[in-house]
Amino acid sequence: MNELVRRTEGFVGADIEALVREAALQALRRDMGAKYVTKEDFEVAFLTVKPSVSTETAKHYRKIEEYYLKQAKSGSVSVGPVYAG
Repeated sequence: MNELVRRTEGFVGADIEALVREAALQALRRDMGAKYVTKEDFEVAFLTVKPSVSTETAKHYRKIEEYYLKQAKSGSVSVGPVYAG
């Protein structure tokens, strides 16, 4: 499980859902009566499913997070745009 966590860096929820679905489909391609998804099935799925969040985008999100955490710790959190919808 730890290896899967490491290898899904940059995956969003939909990417993980697609990875699991693809691994399950691979298990069924291998054996229509398959009751388990194997590590090999996941290996094949990783060839198809890629993360949505690039390294650059992740860095950008971290900078935003750091900015707001710094603001929160200093007590000067300002409210951003409020959307009514």
